[in-house]
Amino acid sequence: MITLFVEEKRHCFEPDGLLTSPWISSRPTNTAELVRLSSKNRSFDAHIDKSTVILDAESRRGGTVVTTSRTTRLHPRDAIAFLSMPLNIVVENEANDGAFLLWMARALGLASFIDAYRAGWISFRHAGGKGLIPSAARIMSHGVWARRDEKYSRALKCWTLAVLDSDSSYPGDNPNASLVLEAAEYCLSVHQLRSRSIESYIPIDVIRSSLSSAADLDRVKALDRLTEVQKRHYHMKSGFKIGSESPASKANFLASPHHPAQQRALYSSLPDADWTKLANGFGKGLSSVYTDEARRPDPSKKVVSNPEHAAEIRTLLNHIYGCF
Repeated sequence: MITLFVEEKRHCFEPDGLLTSPWISSRPTNTAELVRLSSKNRSFDAHIDKSTVILDAESRRGGTVVTTSRTTRLHPRDAIAFLSMPLNIVVENEANDGAFLLWMARALGLASFIDAYRAGWISFRHAGGKGLIPSAARIMSHGVWARRDEKYSRALKCWTLAVLDSDSSYPGDNPNASLVLEAAEYCLSVHQLRSRSIESYIPIDVIRSSLSSAADLDRVKALDRLTEVQKRHYHMKSGFKIGSESPASKANFLASPHHPAQQRALYSSLPDADWTKLANGFGKGLSSVYTDEARRPDPSKKVVSNPEHAAEIRTLLNHIYGCF
């Protein structure tokens, strides 16, 4: 089994600790030699080998975790189950949010991330709603019927991450702050996107290429004229709507008590014509860019032109890749 893990190149073994463990001393003598030889087949990928699993016959079943050192201590009988488990990324919607991360990985030329997903080393866990992300992360470790004594809990914090939208409508707005804090109790890390949503990261050229009518193309031009801060907080799907209703005019929007004053101030400089074009957003189907096989990006081209987006998502994907 050890050699199978090594051949898969997901894990490597530190022989010193393993060879002196109670588990190895209870095995046939040739097992130690097998481990010693297997430990030489290490990965030289700079982004991985960041987490440590220690086999300890005295450890509680289900394991214990030290988050600061990214160390999980396991009873040997739990080792196979834990080491075989994928890194779970908890997201609001697996279909769209998972596709977003894979689409960006391809656009940024991070083929190793996609390979890890296809190999089953990375898995997206569907929370079914943004508010359910902390609950989904908790269930990973504690199950549905959690016990106060944690008798049946499993130390899966180092196997669980979360990614969610910011939903921020103006600079300093942080409506999901409590969700981040709740999820962080059960996750190795929680990444809240800097821009409002995954649709905020669709490159302008990609949006333009998916639309054809003159009116739609005019809307894209208006979107491109926004400042970077305005783009970061603009609701790509709904624009300035409240529910299904859009303000009748920019003047109505600026006087609306249903929009925060900071949001109204942020977009007060928009020309009336641009405001009108952007008032209703681009619709719920916009995220299909990430799921449509025909629109997957060409990694040989510079698809993500926004350097802040590229830097943020590249750092995120490398972090995820380094956690499994």
